[in-house]
Amino acid sequence: LDAPLAPFTLGGSADMTLSGPLAIKSGNVTFNRTGGTVTVTPGASFAIASGANLTLAGTSITPGSAPFPAATNNGGLIVSSVAQLAALSGTGSTTVNSGGILTVDLLNQSSLAVTGTGKVVVRAGASVVNTLASLSIISSGSVDLANDKLVIDYSGASPANTIRQNLLSGRGSGNWTGSGLI
Repeated sequence: LDAPLAPFTLGGSADMTLSGPLAIKSGNVTFNRTGGTVTVTPGASFAIASGANLTLAGTSITPGSAPFPAATNNGGLIVSSVAQLAALSGTGSTTVNSGGILTVDLLNQSSLAVTGTGKVVVRAGASVVNTLASLSIISSGSVDLANDKLVIDYSGASPANTIRQNLLSGRGSGNWTGSGLI
């Protein structure tokens, strides 16, 4: 999709099938689903080019069970609903807004911002190393790494104190159900 002059929205409540790659080449594209079932076929994927943005809003736009689509984000991904992806990779920025839940197998992005009650979940069992250049968890947002690892490959000032605070907040009273890194 190429939406350089005006935003483009895919909405509605009809059933939808995602098969093959969906490339967002430029502009701002929004999935604002109000219902229906989304069927994802093996090999389906999202690709977001540098300078482009994809917003996932409304009801869930991805299936409740595998296969999940992979996403290459070299632009901006904004999640304000429930989204399930396989690997989310690329040099882009991902924002999960309040009320949004992003579930992935792997998370490799330049930046991740989780705001309000937003939540990112890395599926357990993948035994992967997730890599970010920057991480921002604001308010009661959380990033659940399950049993996986996270590397913050930063430049500039060390984020160690912020990461420590996010870990302490996530640990809560010892049950790892707080906000922050859990």
